[in-house]
Amino acid sequence: MATDLTLSPPPRTLDLTGLPEPVIEQVTRIVREAREKQTGEVTPSAEGARPPLRGRLAHLGLKTPTLEEFEEARREMWASFPRDLPDQAK
Repeated sequence: MATDLTLSPPPRTLDLTGLPEPVIEQVTRIVREAREKQTGEVTPSAEGARPPLRGRLAHLGLKTPTLEEFEEARREMWASFPRDLPDQAK
């Protein structure tokens, strides 16, 4: 009795961890273009979409506030907020 052996292709996953964002975008673009060429279908691309913001402000050296600092700032902002609104029908 013959057994039907179906071979599945090996996974084609690349680990891009640690690569700079422009390199990842370039690899993504190359893969998308290769798929389009192979299938003849145009996939929706991110052309015209905004580039990711992650890391764009790193050169400013901004510090992310801690939870305690955030809560303190929130308390300060809301401390002077009026609790009762004045009558506006005068």
